[in-house]
Amino acid sequence: MLMLTGARKSEVLGATWEMFDLESGVWTKPSAHTKQRKEHRVPVSANALTLLRRIRETAEGPYIFPGKGGDQPLTDVKRSWAAVCKAADITGARIHDLRHSFASLLVSGGASLPIIGA
Repeated sequence: MLMLTGARKSEVLGATWEMFDLESGVWTKPSAHTKQRKEHRVPVSANALTLLRRIRETAEGPYIFPGKGGDQPLTDVKRSWAAVCKAADITGARIHDLRHSFASLLVSGGASLPIIGA
């Protein structure tokens, strides 16, 4: 989801199913979950929607990425990220780099900086 949305790690990990409209492809981030403290409606790519629909098939509870008990969100992915990087033989990559890469792809695709920033 981080790679497919460019969202902040805390926004993705804290996301609940009620924030997503999988039919219209919109993620509504409540003000309490955004850095700007404003509600933010974000279009979700087809690939992200496919991932969400697959997760939803077996999901239990309100969180897209639940923690161990299921009643709280997953809070960290350091070990998972380290395992992915090791398997892909990638060194020195940070999770936050995914956000920068997403923005770079948008720029190369012709999106304006104000749109990307928003």
